[in-house]
Amino acid sequence: MVKASKALEVVYYQGVYQQRLRNVSLLVPSIIWVRKGTKQLSYRQGSLDLDASHLFIVAAHERFTFVNLPLEQCFHSTQFCFHIAPEASMLKRSLAVSKRFIPVVTLSPAMQQTLLSLSTIDLSLISDAVQSHWVAGVYQQLAEEGALHLLFPTAVLSFSQQLCRFLQQNLAAPSLIDDACLHFAISRATLIRRLKAENTQFGVLLRELRMNHALGLMQAGLANQLELAIACGYLSQSRFSQRFTEHFGLSPKQYRDTLALIE
Repeated sequence: MVKASKALEVVYYQGVYQQRLRNVSLLVPSIIWVRKGTKQLSYRQGSLDLDASHLFIVAAHERFTFVNLPLEQCFHSTQFCFHIAPEASMLKRSLAVSKRFIPVVTLSPAMQQTLLSLSTIDLSLISDAVQSHWVAGVYQQLAEEGALHLLFPTAVLSFSQQLCRFLQQNLAAPSLIDDACLHFAISRATLIRRLKAENTQFGVLLRELRMNHALGLMQAGLANQLELAIACGYLSQSRFSQRFTEHFGLSPKQYRDTLALIE
């Protein structure tokens, strides 16, 4: 299930069997909270074990390999994706008090209450201005703990982050690059050049967005592989399956089987 707004997106992941995934891209700044079970994450030259007592703070365009391990046949995590940048003063405060070397934060009672509220609220009922205030509260809490700069190295959203947010609105559209050029009022050459300056490419971003979208659709219960392929912008079921397997290291069916007992 996904809850989304202009400022915030909340994504829920579950599983009843071990899920081993590689090349999972987090394209926007995100907080990952493992609610039940454990996420064993490859990080730099070692590994991190994430559970319900910690938050994983991730800047945009990070890629990870991990294993989700259920507890009592249940793995459950929540990902909070942020689409607005914090104030520069908050980042300055975060840097001033930071003593962190890895992007893991112990979950405080105050932060737990904030994230629980964000995960249960119906974002469609709240104005953009109120949502921005909610998100600013999260940023303030992270800044006080010296962790906000791990989520946002700068107070300006990159072009690729803005592009990803636009592309997510309709990943099955046939002419996404032309739609994006029209939306940002730039030429195709300029779009390609701006992405190159950020060390990425349109095709790479689109493929990663589509693969993440496929995970979300399967989490939401979509099982028909042809429907999955079409929803992710692929006309061929076999091409979609090939892309998915190459990207994550397991087939769509293998991933779907890890969700078998979820109601």
